Amino acid sequence: MASTILISPALLAVPILSFFLPVLGLSFDAWFLVCIATAIVAFLPTHLYAWIVGMKNKTVETQVLIRHTAGMGMGGVIGAQLLSLASVWAFTLAFSLIALLAIVGVILDLLKKSKPILFHPYLGNMPSGLLIGTVSVVSGNGGGVLGHYFCHFKRLPVQLQQSTVEGFVVFISIAAMVGFLYPASAFDNMALQGFAGVIYLPGAGALAISHFFFYWLCRNRGNELDKKVLSMSFVIFLLASLTRMWTT
Repeated sequence: MASTILISPALLAVPILSFFLPVLGLSFDAWFLVCIATAIVAFLPTHLYAWIVGMKNKTVETQVLIRHTAGMGMGGVIGAQLLSLASVWAFTLAFSLIALLAIVGVILDLLKKSKPILFHPYLGNMPSGLLIGTVSVVSGNGGGVLGHYFCHFKRLPVQLQQSTVEGFVVFISIAAMVGFLYPASAFDNMALQGFAGVIYLPGAGALAISHFFFYWLCRNRGNELDKKVLSMSFVIFLLASLTRMWTT
């Protein structure tokens, strides 16, 4: 789905983990930070690959990337630190906001309509980058959703938007990884194996390999009907996820 309809894979992975962790006898409320940190790190190699391909194909708006990634990187670190101090309710609220924005974006894409402007014209490079990086990490993703809205705000040509967003996600994810390696709130993993900070390395490795393989396998595949079906499936899944998060 991430390669065909260009959505943030963390928007799928984190709710799925919240569904299945209780099956393993684990509470998502207790492990949500580990789930988010592991997912963001796991999807970083695929975003890096997509960004490098975009750079080779000259489909990256380099000037926009240069001006805003410093703020986004700082926001990524701040978001990771805040998330280590926050409760699951703060994450749920932030995730709900981003999920609803993702749903609106997918529906508007299906209807061939423009996305709404979320950023004030006078908001500077650093504040806008900080906002995107912080809110994205606190909500459990690398910045793909807000990145698309930001590219629309900057009036980037459609052919330059996706690769530029991949660049945003790469810098935010790297910064968030640093924040998750050294969380603001201590994570007691002395009796656990495979952790670096709050990142579960075996899980991140397995997710990274499998996601990269299927991303590469499905890249540039699928017709318009496939994309419409996957888009509607994605919307239904997110709505079901939000309903479950707020009713359990």
